[in-house]
Amino acid sequence: MILAVDAGNTLVKMGVVSPHAVLSRIAAPADRCVTPSDLAGLATTAIAQAPNAMVRRVAVSCVVPRLRPLIWEALSGLPVPGGLGPLWVRNDLRLGITVATRRPECVGSDRIADAVAASELFGRPVIAVSCGTTLTVTVVDADGMLLGGAIAPGPVAAARCLASATGQLPDVALDSEMESVVLRALGRDTDEAIRAGVLHGLIGGLRSLIRGIHDELRARPPLVLTGGYAEALARCIGPEANVVRDLTFRGLRLIADRNPD
Repeated sequence: MILAVDAGNTLVKMGVVSPHAVLSRIAAPADRCVTPSDLAGLATTAIAQAPNAMVRRVAVSCVVPRLRPLIWEALSGLPVPGGLGPLWVRNDLRLGITVATRRPECVGSDRIADAVAASELFGRPVIAVSCGTTLTVTVVDADGMLLGGAIAPGPVAAARCLASATGQLPDVALDSEMESVVLRALGRDTDEAIRAGVLHGLIGGLRSLIRGIHDELRARPPLVLTGGYAEALARCIGPEANVVRDLTFRGLRLIADRNPD
């Protein structure tokens, strides 16, 4: 079993992951994780919520530079058998796929973990989509090459951008379920108009990206969705969308298994 750490722009998530299941999960807002003790407390709670679990390794995906030294200090002292320090996901590990972008070292560790898990669960080629603070689309071809993909603002980031870049538009809260507005394209007031524009724009943009990827690959790979908006996006895209809640955690476990030392 491993302790998986997924440190993103909005949340820091931790969980104990076995070969077959996620045994525990806990999350905290990233902006409230300001000391190593904050993160050590999360790790301790995640492990405590998985009774009798023997954590043999810690695997980390972190896309927030300020959190890296805090995570290192918080997790380096965990009692892991063999004294192995945290495994930080990067492109040159044994992944089971090859990061084949122009600058492999710049591909986010969360995208790598998602691609590894999606490839294992659904085969190759495959398209992995994560929708949280950002919308990321990551493509692995039939030869196991992570070719790249697309990055766009997630719904919350898009709404905040409208508020910060304009003089009158409010910062509108968005429901991750999206049920009430996805069916309505015609907003009856400013808040509704922003929700309609952001969410329908996100859905339309993702559909366009998927069509373009199909054309470029000359194939229709499985589509795997994860992140806070995955369920809502899947309902809008249709039956070809597969939702895997803990895709990043699963990828972290696979990477830890493939890099035992």
